[in-house]
Amino acid sequence: MFQHETNSLIEDLLTLGNVIISNMEKEVIRPIFMDNDFKERTVLNLITTNGFSPLMSDNKIAALLDELWVGKTY
Repeated sequence: MFQHETNSLIEDLLTLGNVIISNMEKEVIRPIFMDNDFKERTVLNLITTNGFSPLMSDNKIAALLDELWVGKTY
């Protein structure tokens, strides 16, 4: 019973996350995803460590990941 509720909540969180990301302007992606919480974890770190990697499929997030991996291209 609890596993079903947990899976349902995870799906709802992923849906909410996708809606939020799709409505974000490209300019605010980097500051938000690289912002630290009180334990010095970035949003990007929290997404990857908690299994929410489907949120990183958006093109805006892919651009941020490319920038972090390769560096800024001018």
